[in-house]
Amino acid sequence: MRIAEFNKNPTLEDALAAVDGLRKDIESGKVISFVAVGVGPDDSTTGYCGSSRPVSKLRVTGALFNTLRAFDNGEFG
Repeated sequence: MRIAEFNKNPTLEDALAAVDGLRKDIESGKVISFVAVGVGPDDSTTGYCGSSRPVSKLRVTGALFNTLRAFDNGEFG
């Protein structure tokens, strides 16, 4: 599972490319729902979520836990 590349020299273009990739996956139907968190310069957080079709909280919660597990295990980044 690869969600984001964490590199030592990230750029604005890198961040926008990730958003563009999500948009393309939503448009193609590969992704039907998403949840994301943004981190501010002061360590504040902002949540984002969206769905192009109905999806249950159970499925979204499962996806979040899978993401946390992958992040914790170093499977991406």
